[in-house]
Amino acid sequence: MTYAIGHISDRHLNLTVSIGLWMGGRFEGKNVVLYIIAQVIVGMAGGLILYLIASGKYGFEVGGFAASRFGENSPSDYSMISELVMEVVIIFIFLFAILGVTH
Repeated sequence: MTYAIGHISDRHLNLTVSIGLWMGGRFEGKNVVLYIIAQVIVGMAGGLILYLIASGKYGFEVGGFAASRFGENSPSDYSMISELVMEVVIIFIFLFAILGVTH
């Protein structure tokens, strides 16, 4: 996606990327809040679109829709700490790749 829309969005694919680019000195701090607000609004719109699509299936239930899975909701009973560590590692790799390909 960085190559596909980088020239349009300046590589800001989510909150983490915007904050990481700012922390890496590649984005001005004065714009971070505006980008985050825009990303939250666009994320909510995307969630609504996914909800409208998924809710068209017979038997659809909102309960587990697009939720993180830990504890009793985890397929293998992973803890919240395991979920958090996984998120941090995945985000690090994602941001590392973006910073690398856009250097």
